[in-house]
Amino acid sequence: MSKKANVINLTPVGSKYAITTDWFSSILSTFNPISDFEQALEKYEYDGGNIILKKMKFSANGFKYGYEIIFRRKPFAWVHVCPTSEMIFSKNQMKFELLNNIHYEIGWCSELDYLLNAMGWKIDNVSRVDIALDGHKFLEIMTMLFDKKIEKVGKSSIQFFTNSKMILEGCDIGKRSSDKWVTCYNKSKELEQSNKFYIRKSWERAGLDTNNVHRLELKLRNNAIKEIIDFDWRKLDNFEYLASIFRTFIEGGEKINGDTGEVKYSKGLLEFVMKDEQKNVSRKKKITFIDWNYIGGEKLDRLSTKQANEVWSMKLTAKRMCWIYFQTNREEFLFTAREIAFNINSLQWLSDKFDSWKEDFEMKKLNGKLEYISKYQRGFANQQLILKDVESYF
Repeated sequence: MSKKANVINLTPVGSKYAITTDWFSSILSTFNPISDFEQALEKYEYDGGNIILKKMKFSANGFKYGYEIIFRRKPFAWVHVCPTSEMIFSKNQMKFELLNNIHYEIGWCSELDYLLNAMGWKIDNVSRVDIALDGHKFLEIMTMLFDKKIEKVGKSSIQFFTNSKMILEGCDIGKRSSDKWVTCYNKSKELEQSNKFYIRKSWERAGLDTNNVHRLELKLRNNAIKEIIDFDWRKLDNFEYLASIFRTFIEGGEKINGDTGEVKYSKGLLEFVMKDEQKNVSRKKKITFIDWNYIGGEKLDRLSTKQANEVWSMKLTAKRMCWIYFQTNREEFLFTAREIAFNINSLQWLSDKFDSWKEDFEMKKLNGKLEYISKYQRGFANQQLILKDVESYF
């Protein structure tokens, strides 16, 4: 059977799509003095009034103050300044979050580039990017999976969401706590509640029928983003680049080991095959349900999971440093954790996890389960701190 004959195309005839980012957040830094923010003024103006920062009543975890950025007379983003502790973020670092409606405007990357240059800010790392692919009948494919008419290839977990009549309303593929996962749901129905009229306008601009639109949303955190070789945030308003990122993660493909050049195949998040009696998945009929020719998605080069595993190992070490800091109150361990996170572009991850680790530590301490914390030996070799755990529960 030919390769073409072994593929079943379930793409609806005449399919059209709209694809945009739906979330963008990053850690910024600046070479300009930002001590003015310590004054916590209600309002700052820059660039001849083109950029206005208005103080908000809340701020992100790990920062003292939050400001709404009004750029060229329209709300554009939030920026959170003045870290509560320089042990995780340095004094000149900030957290940046683009407002949701800006994603659906043409040219937001150029506007962000201008803003950063005008303020003397630069992006240290991209913390999270969500890419939304809107079209029709995605939920019908997921219903086939729910009804066990098709099978998913790979080990990613699946969680289905149904109504009282056991009709599928959405699903998650991959864990929400992971670096990459996909969610599928009826976006038209969701808009009836959220009233994000600008999304419907973006559908009309793309020539998409706005009735019963289904959304596939790919959510990528820092480690997944770093798998994309030569990732460029300045292209995130280019629909072909977005489609290429989307296709790269949901379909299987080659991944490159950056150290050895070795190439291996990696399964995608949304690979499906028809269910039959064969046990060999490679012999089952594969399913396609997205017309990539319509949106121009080409697979991008990705680093292998070896690099991702190395990053995870470094994160594990950073977590251990924090726990030992909680136990000993010795700041060098927290500084070490911060340096590790900084070197793997994961300061936001460390900030997000820190408080929950502290709570977990206090709970285990209360229950007398921290004996192992003190069972470590410290040594120095080549001026690098080495920890040798006798036993580990991480």
